[in-house]
Amino acid sequence: MAAALLSRGEKVTRMQRFCGIAQLSTIPVVYKCVEQVMKSMDETRLAEEIVSVLPTAALRACTAERDVIRYAVRGKLLKLRAIILDRAALRRLLKDAAAAVKVEYLKRDLLRSAATRIEYRYPRRGLARRQNVQSLAWATIRR
Repeated sequence: MAAALLSRGEKVTRMQRFCGIAQLSTIPVVYKCVEQVMKSMDETRLAEEIVSVLPTAALRACTAERDVIRYAVRGKLLKLRAIILDRAALRRLLKDAAAAVKVEYLKRDLLRSAATRIEYRYPRRGLARRQNVQSLAWATIRR
């Protein structure tokens, strides 16, 4: 009689590292190194990594504010003029288990929107507004 290796509902993701990039693979690899790098990173370095997909000559970091990290974008081929990244959202992203995947998604999203949008925000306004309403609701419930 055959027995299952994993209990019902349990899934295994197999990763392979190639030139520092994690890819799906048939070989199981423990990828704690990515988690350790993400934990040692601060939100400023994470923001630099996200915007690194754009040409460095077109980027200029503006003065760092308490709540957000701003970048000014200059480029004739790019419609994008400003990148605004919320520090609290970046801190939450650093603590997330799937941070590496989400950072790759943000990089792709930034590249895609560079030619179409004037301003890039993370998180987007609608999502940030919903999170603020939820936190206010929890604060009133706890009182």
